[in-house]
Amino acid sequence: MDIYLLFIAITNVFLLAIFIFIEIVWFKSDIVSPSKIFLFFSTLTALMLFRFAFNPDIVEDLSGSFKDYYIIYEVYGLYVISNFFSYIFLRIFLATHFKKSIKLFVILFRSNNFSKERLGKLFPFFCLFASMSALFFLLISVGGVGLLWCNLGLRQDLFQGSGYLLKTTMLGLQFSGALFYFKFANSSPSLAYFMVFVSSLLLLTLGGRGPILILLFIVIIVHHYHVKRINVKLIHLPVVTVLIFGAILLGDLRKPGMAELVLDSPSLAFQEVVSSSVQHLSNYLTSIKRDFIIQSYFAENDFWFGSSYSSLLYAPIPSSHFADKPPVDTGRYVVAMADGLKIEPPMPI
Repeated sequence: MDIYLLFIAITNVFLLAIFIFIEIVWFKSDIVSPSKIFLFFSTLTALMLFRFAFNPDIVEDLSGSFKDYYIIYEVYGLYVISNFFSYIFLRIFLATHFKKSIKLFVILFRSNNFSKERLGKLFPFFCLFASMSALFFLLISVGGVGLLWCNLGLRQDLFQGSGYLLKTTMLGLQFSGALFYFKFANSSPSLAYFMVFVSSLLLLTLGGRGPILILLFIVIIVHHYHVKRINVKLIHLPVVTVLIFGAILLGDLRKPGMAELVLDSPSLAFQEVVSSSVQHLSNYLTSIKRDFIIQSYFAENDFWFGSSYSSLLYAPIPSSHFADKPPVDTGRYVVAMADGLKIEPPMPI
């Protein structure tokens, strides 16, 4: 156990307790308000911070490529401070602009003309058909669903040069699912649920988790404000648990040989997912590992002074026409840092 990390983690929990008290007693905010959602994920993150405090070996494993283990104290402290100011500025924003944004949203989607004429009942089907057509074209171009799912770790390489079409397809499927729910949740709930399921299933064929979770989040928002206010109940816990393990399993499928293990021995694959679930959750819910790598790297190397943003100039050029295109997502640079490479953006990875 690292006493300094534990102290910072306890300080973080104390601040979160104050913020939660303010939300419940003072503001009495809606359950899906941005402030409540922020505090929910911040609380999950706080629990994960205790894991690092009680198991400092996790951090020591990270420090293999770097010299100074004690940078983790700086990372921890900055993380708590950033959370504090994030909540303060979020509250300032909500006090000034959020109500206007919600009012505009309600006026836009509950307008009779917009809802009945422009977004007729056939429009969601048209969006879904167009998105499915693009999806089938993408899957054919990479060799089919089977080849894609057996090589999820190479998904980015398989879709190289099709980034615009891929993003547009995912956005179209998300919009279709949300639109079906908005149009039919009150009049035909079964159809609404089924079409959201179909949209999620189509997104799943692309092998990503984020787009599906975003769609489900949008559906929750639509349900809360358009259908019926959501009250958190114990019955929701199994659903959340299934979603979490599903997301972890989908991430594990990117590991070499994992897809074959699921097909050959599903029970063994499930055991592996369960055994690694805590580690996965700590990686997904906190940025401690990423921040530690970044802080450690720049403690030994020169700052970039914004040079990574120059990659945006090359973003519109498809990778198929630019073999050495620098990554727009700097997360690939972070992975290279962890591998001990010296990065001088913009450079290909």
